[in-house]
Amino acid sequence: MRSFPRLAEAVFGAAGPARYEIRFELDEQGQAVARGRVSMVLLMTCQRCLGEFEVPVDAPIALGLVHLRGAPDRLGLAQVEGLAGDLEPLPLGDDEPVRVLDWVEDELLLALPQVPMHPAGHCMAEVAPAASEMAAERPRNPFAALAALQARQPGPEADEH
Repeated sequence: MRSFPRLAEAVFGAAGPARYEIRFELDEQGQAVARGRVSMVLLMTCQRCLGEFEVPVDAPIALGLVHLRGAPDRLGLAQVEGLAGDLEPLPLGDDEPVRVLDWVEDELLLALPQVPMHPAGHCMAEVAPAASEMAAERPRNPFAALAALQARQPGPEADEH
């Protein structure tokens, strides 16, 4: 995890090394692209029971390498034309080194679950029934229970006899 300091802050650990492959090529429009995959089994803390569990991550890498000319803050990513729809633009400057491990770490971070939890049925915590299950247990008419109580009690005319 030394190679991925930002990822190390977000997870408990790793159950093995990151495996990735990246191919650099030119697409049909002559745009430089980096395509590949990254996979890794990460250890996270379940937000239900606070226990550790494994999260297998397998994410695609699809980057359009955009060469910057001038100040990088002037490039609005919406201005990148001719980039295929499945590619994320990756601006590269003249003097910036290309750090492939940063790309790999970015994709791993993006693939993390927002709320890490054990799969259903594997968590040790007591889980409250879902709202849909609770709604199924309730009577449809909120006054149905009141009507049932009124039907069981004798009316005021029964006391007069």
